[in-house]
Amino acid sequence: MKFILILLSIVTSVTACAAQRDYAFPNNINTAEHYVFYSHGFIVEGDDPTPIHPRWGVYDFPSIQKALDDASYTLIADHRA
Repeated sequence: MKFILILLSIVTSVTACAAQRDYAFPNNINTAEHYVFYSHGFIVEGDDPTPIHPRWGVYDFPSIQKALDDASYTLIADHRA
C-alpha cells in the first residue's frame, strides 16, 4: 500500500511539472519581442486537441505546439473551441 501511495505521489508531481504551456494571446504585447502565430486546422476545433482524420490520421496539436515553441519568440497557438 505504501508503494502505491509513493508511486501515485511521484506520478502526480511529474504530471504537475509537465503542465502544458499557455499558447494563448498574451494580455500585454512587448514591442521588443517577436511573436509567431500558428492557426490549427478546422479538424482541431472543439474539445479534442488530438482528433483523428479518417484518411490522414491523428492531428496532434499539442505536439505541434511543442515543436514550434522556441525561446527566441512567443508562440501564439491557442486551441480554439
